This record gives sequence, structure tokens and C-alpha cells, in this order.
Amino acid sequence: MIFMIIPILWSLLAVFGLFLIFYFIGLYQKSFNTVDIAYGAGFILVAVVSWIVSGSDFLIERKILSTVLVILWGVRIAVFLTLRKFGKDEETGEDRRFKIYRDEWGKTLWWRGFLQIYLSQVILIMIIGLPVLVVTANTSNGGPLGVLDYIGISIWSIGFLFEFIADLQMHIFKKKTENKGKIMTKGLWKYSRHPNYFGEITMWFGLFFIALYELKAWNFVSILSPIIIAMLLIYVTGLPLAEKRFENNEDYQDYKKRTSALIPWFSKKK
Repeated sequence: MIFMIIPILWSLLAVFGLFLIFYFIGLYQKSFNTVDIAYGAGFILVAVVSWIVSGSDFLIERKILSTVLVILWGVRIAVFLTLRKFGKDEETGEDRRFKIYRDEWGKTLWWRGFLQIYLSQVILIMIIGLPVLVVTANTSNGGPLGVLDYIGISIWSIGFLFEFIADLQMHIFKKKTENKGKIMTKGLWKYSRHPNYFGEITMWFGLFFIALYELKAWNFVSILSPIIIAMLLIYVTGLPLAEKRFENNEDYQDYKKRTSALIPWFSKKK
């Protein structure tokens, strides 16, 4: 474990530098949406930098596997968060949360923006990225792929498909002008009010299983990753913020009564 500290520290430094660059770009553009690009790219940077600094053979299957899965997720999330229109201020195009902060913080915007929006994401990436770091920062090869790796791949794939399909369905729904003000209740959204969040949580549980190639304390600590992402999405930034927007919408309240909040399940009959 002691040998993994150096790769992890270099990863932290690289991610901090990345977010610092995007912070200054955000200040210049007067939009903190740049944090979305940095968030997706940050996980990729963590995997690649820790892998390189670990000094291990680049042809180690598990490191290739973890890095490829993170790249697929990171590119997808960075592109999606950048392109999506819903959840953003109609006039400025900035995420509504960031727009509120910008209006409230006034002269303290320059430092509060960095600490509360950008630096907080750096810390989250290092914690949520633990299953990846456990693999890529390891100076040994950890042995060949085993049963837990394939279980992890299967779980991750289910989560990735759920998140990708759910976001795509919502994107197509929102693009149609006739759907303005309406509630999305079709496709995966018929079985869960937040199938994209279900997919996100599932993916990180999949990566956790891959991180269990060695039954050591450090490997088990990576369970913090899916637990924290689940707690954030269920209780802080995900479900609460999304559902607060529709608390006075009768159609959504009816949809809420009939549909599972997170885990996909058959809707209740009226």
C-alpha cells in the first residue's frame, strides 16, 4: 500500500491542475459549466497518471480494463453534461445551480467558486475514483482476471447502458418542442424516476468488484466510492434537487406516486 501513495499523489496534483485551468476558463467565460468537462476528464486523468507513475507493465489486463471503462464513462459524461440543455438557465446557458451561486456570492465569487465548485470536485474525484486507483496505482500486477472482475464488468455494463439510454431518451424528449413542460414517463423513465442515477451508482459498484482482486483492507476501502456517489445522488445533489423543481407540478406528483424513485420496477396502477 505504501508504494501506491506516490501514484495517488501525482494523480491528485494532475487533477488539481486540470480543475485550476478550467476554473480560470470559467471565470473568463463567466460560466462555471466548465466544471462539467473537468469532472469527466478528471477521472480519466486519475486512471492514466496513476498507471504511468506506478511504473508497472502497461500490458496488465486489469489496469487496461479499469482505464478503458473509466475513459468510456468519463468521455460520455463530459460530453453529455456539456451538451445538455435541461437544468440550465435559458438566458445564459449556465447550470441553474451555478447561476444562483453567481448571483448570490457577488464579490466573493472568485474564491468561493473555486473552493465550493471546483476544489470540492477534485476531492470527490479522488474519493469516488478509489476503485480505479486501487487497480492502476498498484505497483504489482495483481494476477490474472478472475470471477470478481467479470462480475464487475457485468455490473458496470448494466449501469452504463442504463445511464446512457436514460440520458439519450431524456435528451430526445426535451428536444421536441411539443414536450415543453411535460413529464418524461416513457422508456426507462416508466420504471424509475431517475434511471440515469441508478445507472451511475451501479457502474461504480461494478468498478468496486474489479478492485477486489486482492482481499486487503485498501481494496475494501474502495467501497466508499459507490456508497458516497449513492448518498450524494439520493440525498444531496441528485434526487432532491431534481424533484424540488416539480414539487408543485400535479402531473409529476402523480408520476411520483406510481413510479419507483431509483431502482427500476413496474409502475403502480392508478
